[in-house]
Amino acid sequence: MRKCPNCKNKVSKGMNFCDQCGTVLQKNKRIFTGKLCAFVVCIAVIAVSMTALIYFNMEISESPEVVMYVKDNEIFYNNLKKNHSVQLTSKFVYDMDVSDTEDMTEREYSDELTDAIEYGSLLSQDGKIVFYPGKVDEESDVMSLYCRKVDTSDEKTVKIGSDILGYQINQDATVVVFVKENEQLYRYDVNSDKTEKIGDDIRFYQMSDDGQKLLYVNKKGMYQKKTDGEIEKLDGDINQICYVNGDLSKLVYMKDDDVYQKTDGMDKVKIASDVERVLKVYDTGEMYYFKSDPVSFKLTDFIWDDMEEEDKNAEWPATVEPPVWWDYDTEEEYDQAYALYEEEKDRYDQMYEAYMKKMERDELRNQISEIEMGGDGYTLYYFNGMTEMKLEEQVSYAGSFFAQDVPVMAYRVYNLGRSNQIKLSDIESVESIQDQIRSSRTSFTERTVAVGGVTEKIEQNSDSNLVISDDGKILYYVDDIPEEESAGELYEIEIVDGKLQKAVLYDSDVYTEMRIPAYVWNEKYTYTILEDDEHLIYVKDYQEDSDCGDLYINKNKIDYDVCISNSLYDKESGKVIYCADWDAEDECGTLKLYIDGNSEKIADDVHDFDVLQNGDILYICNYSLRSGEGELYLYENGKNKKIDGAVMGIIKYNHTLRQRENLNDLCAGNKFKMVMHK
Repeated sequence: MRKCPNCKNKVSKGMNFCDQCGTVLQKNKRIFTGKLCAFVVCIAVIAVSMTALIYFNMEISESPEVVMYVKDNEIFYNNLKKNHSVQLTSKFVYDMDVSDTEDMTEREYSDELTDAIEYGSLLSQDGKIVFYPGKVDEESDVMSLYCRKVDTSDEKTVKIGSDILGYQINQDATVVVFVKENEQLYRYDVNSDKTEKIGDDIRFYQMSDDGQKLLYVNKKGMYQKKTDGEIEKLDGDINQICYVNGDLSKLVYMKDDDVYQKTDGMDKVKIASDVERVLKVYDTGEMYYFKSDPVSFKLTDFIWDDMEEEDKNAEWPATVEPPVWWDYDTEEEYDQAYALYEEEKDRYDQMYEAYMKKMERDELRNQISEIEMGGDGYTLYYFNGMTEMKLEEQVSYAGSFFAQDVPVMAYRVYNLGRSNQIKLSDIESVESIQDQIRSSRTSFTERTVAVGGVTEKIEQNSDSNLVISDDGKILYYVDDIPEEESAGELYEIEIVDGKLQKAVLYDSDVYTEMRIPAYVWNEKYTYTILEDDEHLIYVKDYQEDSDCGDLYINKNKIDYDVCISNSLYDKESGKVIYCADWDAEDECGTLKLYIDGNSEKIADDVHDFDVLQNGDILYICNYSLRSGEGELYLYENGKNKKIDGAVMGIIKYNHTLRQRENLNDLCAGNKFKMVMHK
């Protein structure tokens, strides 16, 4: 069973968010990723996805096609060019808590085992070396690590180490850097089969693309080690790495509350002081960051006293006495007097009730006037590479989004105008208003967009996703969502010469609450519906219980009943691979390929699939939920070829990052904050 990387809560297979703390559960993105820092804790913040399309880049150099999969509780690989399968492990050990397996079905165990192997497996960029675990401890997440060359005749297996928490490989897979459970850092040379200890008490590490440099942080400071053995101390104890480029020649980090930039051959430069959080650093040196500006509100700031005038005129009613019969000469006169009394008594009761409610509201006013609420408030700053610019005060951290390549940011600013305040007449108690404020703080904010150092407000009233294209030239958001509904109007705003154009309706009834991450191959990691600057992908008529909906690209409907979390998109070719007619009960569907406006069927009864470097498709069909096994096929040049049977799962190493992922996008962007292990 998987565990949340933040709170360690155990979560079920298929969960995309931790039900305890809300952290995004990233498949293939735990601590065993090839080029991403492997010893960090990632804390998810607001980043809501509209699709779960995993997109990939087919423009990768020619290499031996190797597929890895799980069968008979062991790891197998198949070199497709040699057309034969080889068993990598003979006694793979997955050390699980017995209590976790008591009620586990065969299918659930297959998923757990495949996940455990998958997040510890990597393939070299040229496809010639596989890295894989021989043992994984489910409780501690430590493993033994092996590698094997798959393009040689002897194909010798080499053990790299045991009790490993995480590792990285360089681009040509000649160097492995790993950290052990005891927080010791090691460097392993694949060609010489030699291991070198680097340091103790490791809190963070990152290897350069070529493996020639190693950046690491321990309790004594931040260091850089080169292959010639030289170790340079870059600074003393720091508390956050905000940005580092591929060759480690430039980095941005926080020490205490100050932000520094360090470039090779130059002294560190202080960029800003009293910084609470670095949000995003760009390759140009531009960045956005927050300084602490705690927000303190009185409850009266959130409330519109719509009963003020009425209560001013409220008076305690004069007592009304009923008539007595002996004061009247006739019964008719008495009846008339009593009827008049009843009318006056009704008015008295109404005035009495109104006055008592006024008294209750007065008590509520007194309570509200004495209570304050605090919150996370920030002042937003922009650094243009030379100077610091103050952009906005009282900014909410929730709901921040960024362009990847240029400094464009969307965020929310607190605004307590009457139009969005809560009516006093609608309040039942102080507790109810506090709960309402906590659950709907977005209604007290305004959406704002910063283009560089210039800000402008936009009309987005709903707390829904907003995405910005990588080049910062266009943004999309969903708004006008009916109450109790989960779909609304999709709007488009172009950004021309740094200025926002008028919002234009793009499409209607677009689903907005999906929370499934998207994985990529080409240095981008996103939760957006905007897969690139030309293809807008989104979902309509989404059914949460089956994870299915109608899939659209640029207003064109691709297919219906598509399993959204099991779909792939290729940015370069515009291809979409997906499962339609999805049967949520049997967990299978029809695998299809969409390109140039047409869909073609690949196979029926497909349970899972992956895409290889050259675009061929590997899939499992005829899957039995009872046994947790199916048949493994390859779709190549329009033909299906069986690879093996009784396969438990595909090891999708293609979605671990073969090339360097932009560390800045993960550790300092709107998706995650990096917190170094202590």
